[in-house]
Amino acid sequence: EPQTAALVLGMSIVVGALSGLFVDYWHGADFMRHKMDGARDEIAKRCRDLIDYKAWVYGPWFVYLVPGIVLGLANAFQADANLWLPALGDFDLVTWVGFVGALSCFGLWAFLPEREFSMVNLAAHPTCARRIHLPSKIMFDTNFVTAWVVFAFLSFELLIHFTQFDLHTMFDTVAPLVPLIGILIGFIPGCGPQIVTTTLYLNGYIPLSAQIGNALSNDGDALFPALALAPKAAILATLYTAVPAVFMAYGYYFLFE
Repeated sequence: EPQTAALVLGMSIVVGALSGLFVDYWHGADFMRHKMDGARDEIAKRCRDLIDYKAWVYGPWFVYLVPGIVLGLANAFQADANLWLPALGDFDLVTWVGFVGALSCFGLWAFLPEREFSMVNLAAHPTCARRIHLPSKIMFDTNFVTAWVVFAFLSFELLIHFTQFDLHTMFDTVAPLVPLIGILIGFIPGCGPQIVTTTLYLNGYIPLSAQIGNALSNDGDALFPALALAPKAAILATLYTAVPAVFMAYGYYFLFE
């Protein structure tokens, strides 16, 4: 739904900019500004060994990225790329390219050494950002988001398959609370829960008001480094995003739904 995407993105930009200007006016530009300390700087010095991929991984990954981008753009513009390429066995070649690419991203993310040290937090660290090689940044961010996408969609499909939940009935029963549910899901760090919410909207289970509320309230993966480096500011920022999210989501709900 590209038109819906344009609406939600446009609304996010306008509401986000106005909210940010209001917060700066109310609190001042230096309110809760994060200050680095020696302990965190010491942690950041270890980031290169923790995050950088091996050089031999770069070549195959970036070569494979080329058809991935081409086919991804075709899918984004709703073009049938399967017409360009012959099928391979029981599946279209595009399906194979997507499967191998997603599996590679998932594997590289899962088996990166010292992954438990939280690469997302370190990659956002000012000191660390200057030490990590750009190809590793690109690879890690892409692998990390792809892993979340796979996990989110797979969880949704398996939940529906094994439980046979009637989500339409469930959400219709609590219709006035659905926008609020979307907003609360937006508080969860990471892109995975937000992808599930968008999947529910695209499949007709929740209304656009819930999608709007979720889009305005969520901080995505950016909340991880914020919680690690400036938790109080991150929590307050998350709570602040709920205010315009509630206003816009329920405004759309009562006016148009």
